[in-house]
Amino acid sequence: MLSKKSLVTASIALLPFTQAAAKVHIKAGPEAGINFTDIWLKANGNKYSSSMSPGLKIGGVVDFGFNKLISFQPGLFFTQKGATTTLASYNSSGAYVSVKRKIRMNYIEVPLNVLFKLGYSHEGHFEVGGGPYVAFAVGGKVKLKYSEPATGTTQETTNSLNIGDAATDDVKSMDAGINFVGGYQWKAGVILRAQLAFGVPNILPEGNSDNHMRNWGFGVSAGYLFNCSKKH
Repeated sequence: MLSKKSLVTASIALLPFTQAAAKVHIKAGPEAGINFTDIWLKANGNKYSSSMSPGLKIGGVVDFGFNKLISFQPGLFFTQKGATTTLASYNSSGAYVSVKRKIRMNYIEVPLNVLFKLGYSHEGHFEVGGGPYVAFAVGGKVKLKYSEPATGTTQETTNSLNIGDAATDDVKSMDAGINFVGGYQWKAGVILRAQLAFGVPNILPEGNSDNHMRNWGFGVSAGYLFNCSKKH
């Protein structure tokens, strides 16, 4: 059994942490926007260029404001990524074939951003910062369009995205990277910002230095933060 003296001593030791936790200002709310994403693709040692693809971003964030300058802001989002790439190949007859590949990847993404608040005023403040993110693939589509210029024939196929680590899969089940964020938050709670994200790992199953695929892109979003802290 703990003595009364021990309990008093423990309470005094924990007092600074309790006071610090009480000073954390918590806000939370929805956020939604649009992504413009692309991929870095290398196949058999050859680099391929691609065009950006728009996609949705919808979810919410929780803002833990430690003081007037810094806050920690984790989030949870459904986000769409992808790109369109044109590849050149040859069929079994030796004829030139152009393959247009459009990939759409749906993720559940968890960003962990630290934000620095600038220029406090009665109207609001600017925010800049960033942090890591982790994302889990939950579906998508792969659309292929085969074109044979010599005969003028085309063929299109659309299939569900295969997620896993096998050579026959399209993407790995997990992605991760780094975010850079900048925007403005009004005193009323409205937020408007832009994000830039770079994927770090190779998301191509059984990929290597000559065969890799990485996500990157930018987006804009808007949201609203509700005050969740108790007023004293």
